[in-house]
Amino acid sequence: MTLPKHLDRIINAVAIAITYIVSIVPLNDYDIWFHLKSGQLILQKGIIHYDVFSFTAAGREWFPHEWLFEVVVYFLQQAFGFESIKYFMAIVITLMIILAYLTFRKIFNANRLAAYTVSMFFYVSVWEYFSARPQVFA
Repeated sequence: MTLPKHLDRIINAVAIAITYIVSIVPLNDYDIWFHLKSGQLILQKGIIHYDVFSFTAAGREWFPHEWLFEVVVYFLQQAFGFESIKYFMAIVITLMIILAYLTFRKIFNANRLAAYTVSMFFYVSVWEYFSARPQVFA
């Protein structure tokens, strides 16, 4: 069944809006403070390769593999406030679901209903991992 173009756009916009709204979750992951401070240090000193946070392992080798996420969330927090991080993560999550939907539609030639259904199954299956964490961003 082919829908009129304007109705198709409305359905897609509503689905994207619902996905975004449902993806706004509280910042209840305590690691966010580590990531904010790391982002601040990286912006001040560049990417550092030694531990500056612990007392017993100070100076030991450290690989800041999450540096881009840390810089981005620190910038967001400084520019727009702490709460902006959860809205940014909701945008990232929504884009991830849109990408999954488009993958099912374009690559696997799935019809609209099948692509929506599989995308929502994907969304629900990874829901518990949606927080301000680098693995969501990557």
